Amino acid sequence: RGVPIIPCIYERSFSFNEGLASVLLDGKYGYVNEDGEEVIPFQYDEADDFHNGMAAVKLNGKYGFINTDGELVVPCIYDWAISFYNNLTPVRQSWKYGYINRKGEEVVPLIYSSADGFYEGLAMVSQDRKYGYINTEGKLVIPCIYDYASDFSQCGLAKVSQNEKYGFINTDGELVVPCIYDYADSFVYDDYTKVGQNYKYGIINTKGEEILPCIYQSGWYYFNDGMVDVRQNNKFGYANDEGELVIPCIYDSAFPFKNGYATALVYDSSNMEKTIHFIDKAGNILRKFPSAFLVEWSYVKLN
Repeated sequence: RGVPIIPCIYERSFSFNEGLASVLLDGKYGYVNEDGEEVIPFQYDEADDFHNGMAAVKLNGKYGFINTDGELVVPCIYDWAISFYNNLTPVRQSWKYGYINRKGEEVVPLIYSSADGFYEGLAMVSQDRKYGYINTEGKLVIPCIYDYASDFSQCGLAKVSQNEKYGFINTDGELVVPCIYDYADSFVYDDYTKVGQNYKYGIINTKGEEILPCIYQSGWYYFNDGMVDVRQNNKFGYANDEGELVIPCIYDSAFPFKNGYATALVYDSSNMEKTIHFIDKAGNILRKFPSAFLVEWSYVKLN
């Protein structure tokens, strides 16, 4: 109860990972265990968290890796490195990137212009300003043919670009969504994302199907409670998750739906007054409030 594990003598301290925490003392990093005991000496310029039994450390301007016993498993010979989140991790020497395993063996030679960590079993690499992907065995499974490429998201898709247009590929390298969009967000947490063509925006799903056509002005375009606020001619309305515009674009501002309700603002230029409309999913106006009394709509009581 309130008893410090690590005494307040360190210049910096980080969270415990795999039973050890990196701490800074007199300008050097070492590690303490969960009893607060200093188990790895303070000799490093930088010290990362432990992952899979290894941590990246920096000594004399170069990076290497130690194990949880403090043994230097991979010598400090690299210009850049990150900890092992998988069996392989990217490293850099003389501005060329490759991958090593936990024995320090260079499984992927240092031939790439950039290299990233693994997501959904694939890591993004680049050569000659073109991007592709390697697998966890270090094999280039998606060739470096794209002008841009993102990490793979949890849905198994990555955003790519060719000829200044965006699309999406799956982990087999198949182009699921063709590169036809001028703008595209990555699929992050949901099975839909925002795309744009000719400065108009809409929403597609992971199959490339347009849930919302690219006919609206710029906005967030994320569904809340099955509804999304959209904008046309500088006015806001709402579409449902079937892509139907169910509440016309008549509002000067609009807030997301929650628990079946939303608030939207109307501005009357004749008297310069702003009114808040409390609406349901059919667009019915249930209450009106002066803008000075704008409240969080999830707490408004109808009765």
